[in-house]
Amino acid sequence: MLFQERQRQTEVQRQQITSLAGEVRALLEAELNASLHLTSGLITYIQARHGQLQASEIDPWLSGLIKQGRHIRNIGLAPGNRITYIYPLAGNEAALGLYYPDIPTQWPAVEQAIRERRPMLAGPVQLKQGGSGFVYRVPVYLDHDTYWGIISTVIKADQLLAMTTRMARDRGLDISLARIDAQGAIVQSILGQQNGADPAAIQLQVTIPGDQWLLTATQLKTKTSGTETFWLRSIGWLISLTLAVLVFLLLCANARRTAMLQALADSQQRFTRAFETAPQGMALLDLNGRWLDANDALCRLIGYTRDELRALTLSTLTHPNDVARFIGDHARSAQQELRLLSKSGASIDCLVSAAQVDSQPPSLIAQIQDIREQKHLERMKSEFVSTVSHELRTPLTSIAGSLGLVAGGALGEIPAEMRQMLDIAQQNSLRLEQLINDLLDMEKLAAGRMSFELREQALQPLLEEALANNRSYAEKYAVRFQLSGGSDLHVRVDGLRLQQVLANYLSNAAKFSPAGSTI
Repeated sequence: MLFQERQRQTEVQRQQITSLAGEVRALLEAELNASLHLTSGLITYIQARHGQLQASEIDPWLSGLIKQGRHIRNIGLAPGNRITYIYPLAGNEAALGLYYPDIPTQWPAVEQAIRERRPMLAGPVQLKQGGSGFVYRVPVYLDHDTYWGIISTVIKADQLLAMTTRMARDRGLDISLARIDAQGAIVQSILGQQNGADPAAIQLQVTIPGDQWLLTATQLKTKTSGTETFWLRSIGWLISLTLAVLVFLLLCANARRTAMLQALADSQQRFTRAFETAPQGMALLDLNGRWLDANDALCRLIGYTRDELRALTLSTLTHPNDVARFIGDHARSAQQELRLLSKSGASIDCLVSAAQVDSQPPSLIAQIQDIREQKHLERMKSEFVSTVSHELRTPLTSIAGSLGLVAGGALGEIPAEMRQMLDIAQQNSLRLEQLINDLLDMEKLAAGRMSFELREQALQPLLEEALANNRSYAEKYAVRFQLSGGSDLHVRVDGLRLQQVLANYLSNAAKFSPAGSTI
């Protein structure tokens, strides 16, 4: 009976630690996500301006971002991997002009983000301007897959970690943070000493953009004197030997359970305050997607009151094409874009992330951010490219056709000097027409409408055709192409698309090879 009571107390304690650690994790994720996602619109701005920056346009924008992200120290722009713009400049002058490849402590992480073409969170790192920080780096690519540079957001590491430690201690927890790899192995300690070997330790994964952390939590221990330890051990022996002391222990256990329930109630009140005051939409749902609660920010976003939401499910407020994409065993810790339907029937583009709460019954806590402005900017960019491409194709086709007729002698014999100029003009008009076709192809790829006509054909003629089509381009750079050997291989490809791929490889090889070399 005593063993069972101790087991029950241990299980209650673990449940309490798990619940409190879940609160710390949710608040930490909310703080980081709120800061890191603020710069997502800046990428669309750079792409829309083709990489050209105007300080007068982005200064007010970045000023607003810094005010919203209370842990952001600065936001830097590094076209060509050199930091040429930083906001705010005051206090960060030492970082201006830094060239990432010259910084051995940071370049590997920057190079990995560029190579893998995804945002990455590094740190904490020692900053040139003093102090330490977490650096969230996003590689930016322009049209034609051209690498532009890096956007970096520096988070005040000391401030963020101190806040996290304070939140944990307020809940009676001792925590540590570590960076883990895809297999869950610890690769770097971030905060405190790892105590995962402690059987009472609770471990939770922290999902943040560009990184994966592990939060380990144990109950905060209090110091006891040697005399107190002696008497506690003596009482323990007496409890195990006498029935009277056993009854007394059960009564004490009941009192401790009452205190734990009170502590849990206090914890729930703290969580409720954080839930209600969050600037973005927050919601609690059961595993079937039924709304349990929502904060005021979410109610304002979708136009429903809390009582109205409790009578609905997530699927009823989700666009028909997005239903069943969010609730499921494989989606509870992921971020997804969903279109929610407001009370007026309007479709709202949202970024939704959720984490399972270890409660009875189990539930989900979801963070919902309005990304309509970001989507609007992306659509404007796409429509602009498509419209310009279509508007340019018609006159270019007419120009190329006219030049072809003139070069073919439709207007009579052409002097040799004029023929050379006409050939150059016709060649460049055809090249510009191909560039426009490439733009339209990129739009088709993005929309999933690109068609391929695959058939089996000999490889050798395709390679010879590619060299012939690009030989004049190589002559501009004083290099030449050479096809070594022959091949009787057959491949199943779309010949036109293969020529596009080979043209890209050959033009890059010609452009970046020394004059007089053979490719």
